[in-house]
Amino acid sequence: MRLIHSDEHEDFSNFFINYIKLEMNLIDEFKNSANKLKKSQRVVFKKQDTKEVSNLFNQLSLKFDKIPSLANYGGLCMLGVFKSCENSGDIEAQSALLKGARMFRKSSERKTMLGCINDNSNIEGSYRCYSQALCSEKDPVIKACIIREFNEINKNLIITSDFSSYTHRIYELEKASNENILSNDYIFALEKLTEIIEDFSERKCENLYSDVLIRVEFTRLLLLLILELPANHQSPSHIKILERFSWTTENFSSGIVSKHLSFLKFCDGNLILLFEMLVNLCKTRQYESIKEICDMISSHHIITTEQNILLANLIKLYCV
Repeated sequence: MRLIHSDEHEDFSNFFINYIKLEMNLIDEFKNSANKLKKSQRVVFKKQDTKEVSNLFNQLSLKFDKIPSLANYGGLCMLGVFKSCENSGDIEAQSALLKGARMFRKSSERKTMLGCINDNSNIEGSYRCYSQALCSEKDPVIKACIIREFNEINKNLIITSDFSSYTHRIYELEKASNENILSNDYIFALEKLTEIIEDFSERKCENLYSDVLIRVEFTRLLLLLILELPANHQSPSHIKILERFSWTTENFSSGIVSKHLSFLKFCDGNLILLFEMLVNLCKTRQYESIKEICDMISSHHIITTEQNILLANLIKLYCV
């Protein structure tokens, strides 16, 4: 066991004292910046330039972020930036709320990691920032992204319909479907994906979400090939997708192989052709070729992890 020499002890003491001084100086800087903001807000008749205060808070937040014990002050600084900019309509105000929410979350995680007593103040600060960001945001896509982050704090959090958006609903349905695929609940996965397609069809906005719809359409097709549902258990939507990817003597001889929905025009035609070949190989039970086509589809860059799982299960079903 090595004894600590007096000079080492003195070095440590000096380091600790300097660290405490640094913390106190930063907190004093924060208080001074907060006072400047309060003074500017008291002026009613003259418009004040709060850019200087906003810059002070931004610089302070970077300093606080480097000190684990004071990370929550970084979130408070971002709230200061928001208050400085909120009446100007500046995009920086919205950005500050999201940065603040993330800093409060980071502070909570750091306290837990360091074994400190972690009250709910940081989480409450994060809630506050996310809630304000949602209330002020108009773009449904950005709002959906904010809700997604919001839900990471508390997966059981129920956000009211005022905050909901169509984009967020799509994300939640597809996420739930992917979880069903991983747990082999293919019927439930298919139901959720079919709900996405039907909602798009009702809203007549398919071309705005072509990437999502292409992904969902291919996943649905793979699920149907694995499930092999009898006719009386297939919905009209299921029948249509199988028909779209099937070849008949009539359309094959006339050169019209693909009669697909409009959003599929944005997809690689070779990949569509591979899926058509797969459907017809499964229909005609040409087992020796199914694995080869599945491997070719699997190597395409847009194929997802879940789709690769389904392709592997399809090979097991038909080729093993």
